[in-house]
Amino acid sequence: MEMTRFIETNDGRKPYKTHRPTATRDVALLILLLDTGLRAGEACRLNVGDVDLEGAQDYIRPYGNSGIKTKSRIVPLGKATIRVLWKYKVTLEE
Repeated sequence: MEMTRFIETNDGRKPYKTHRPTATRDVALLILLLDTGLRAGEACRLNVGDVDLEGAQDYIRPYGNSGIKTKSRIVPLGKATIRVLWKYKVTLEE
């Protein structure tokens, strides 16, 4: 489980770290967005079946059924993205 920021206290206690259950997911999502250049809406539409970790790519579906504004495409994944997505996948299976 990932750790989050230090919590400062005003009553003289030492600062401490807290556990955040969504930290692995948050890191995976941020690195995915930064590495691939996906829009936030495209990342929200991703399904587990759309991400191919062995082939290092993900399939981006168009918005809605018309596909007028966006087209479907395949986006390559970088090494850092694959690593954090594997870590997130393992935490989901636990």
